[in-house]
Amino acid sequence: MKFRGKLLPAERTIVITRTHPIKLLPVLGYAMLAACAWSFGSAARSSNLLAWLGVILSFISIIVAVRKLLYWLGRRYIVTTHRLMMTNGLLSMRATQGMRLDQMGRRWKRQGQMGKWLGYGSVQVELLGTSIPLTYVPEPDKFLRIMEHSVRTYYPLRAGYMRHRLNGSYLPGS
Repeated sequence: MKFRGKLLPAERTIVITRTHPIKLLPVLGYAMLAACAWSFGSAARSSNLLAWLGVILSFISIIVAVRKLLYWLGRRYIVTTHRLMMTNGLLSMRATQGMRLDQMGRRWKRQGQMGKWLGYGSVQVELLGTSIPLTYVPEPDKFLRIMEHSVRTYYPLRAGYMRHRLNGSYLPGS
């Protein structure tokens, strides 16, 4: 999957991940509620009011389920050589929040017992004294290792690029 947003000069995408599919459980719940409400509405032949109430409840449940599904499809966490980005949107895939890797403080994970069993957790990132949670990250240990690798491997290259660019000695292709 390619990131279609704007990247900085000499920046490359390392990993793009979606939130864990466990986040789709409410979608399943709303879909089941819609099915139950529809069947109730179609079975309530004695009262038109109950029939319409079932139909309206099923449509509202479907709308909520579709909204939650679209949010899940559009939410991504992206690690590049320079930044950690969180995006929203299916078509535009705009970075709603971006943090430079070298400005981050501590990084740690939070993972409950259910998260350990199912392979998801939260990654906490400290930036300028505030903790920013990345929730429902699949395989948080691997995600943290990729972030650490990016900081160790690509930061010296970026620092060299910026130093040469500020001195005016950077020429593309040389």
